[in-house]
Amino acid sequence: MPTRNELRRKYSGKPVVFIAVNSGNSRAAVEEYAKSAKLDWPILVDEWRETETRYGRKISLSNVYWYFVVAPDGTYREFGADQGGAENHIQALLAGARMLFGGIEVPPELRPIGRRLEDGQLGDPVHELFQFVQKDGSELQEAANKMYSRVQPMGETRLRRAKELEAAGNKVGAFDGFTWVAKNFPGIPMAQEAQKKAEGLQREKEVRTELHARGLLDQARSALGRGKAGRAQARAILEGVTQGSPRTPAAEAARLMIRSLEASEKK
Repeated sequence: MPTRNELRRKYSGKPVVFIAVNSGNSRAAVEEYAKSAKLDWPILVDEWRETETRYGRKISLSNVYWYFVVAPDGTYREFGADQGGAENHIQALLAGARMLFGGIEVPPELRPIGRRLEDGQLGDPVHELFQFVQKDGSELQEAANKMYSRVQPMGETRLRRAKELEAAGNKVGAFDGFTWVAKNFPGIPMAQEAQKKAEGLQREKEVRTELHARGLLDQARSALGRGKAGRAQARAILEGVTQGSPRTPAAEAARLMIRSLEASEKK
């Protein structure tokens, strides 16, 4: 673990994120392990073993220290325990990677906001940055404007895509897009427009059906932690989603969760 913590520190300030993937254990067990092992990586708690299903790799004690490097386009390479090989590949990918605020002189007062945005955290950090943008005459306004010019296209692109989905008749996809903008760009004009759009779509039957199905998925996740009986209940709920709303995105998620549940039951 000290070696892995040092690896993360080595690349601090560069556009690379190290994530540990747990498979099958509860959040409480993972938190306890992280504390005892003093691992300072972010950890994906994957109680449903969905990562195993997606990548076709069983996570066990035989490969718990293996490295997988995922590129920005979603492709990935497996390096086993070869940290040197993984680092060489990371270096090759970094040659074409850029920090969000690369080339901008970020004042100390804005660095906490900048760090959160670099890590992909939107919402509150975007709102806080926009407040500096609106402060006319402030010494920080110019820097805030430059930073916001890097963030703003994320929201505008998602808003434009949501409108395209709505025009194409994909109400659920459009609703998700508008909701994302409203959540991640709070207090900004584009978020107000997105919120109105989302509220209108939420009254559509197609969207209401999907949201109901997603609520059932949450119930299934909650049931999973209640032992054998809970797992049986979760399975019944998931099958109900696939049968009751077979063509919804939630049904696709339910099918994946069922496969993950079946895989875990075989172990």
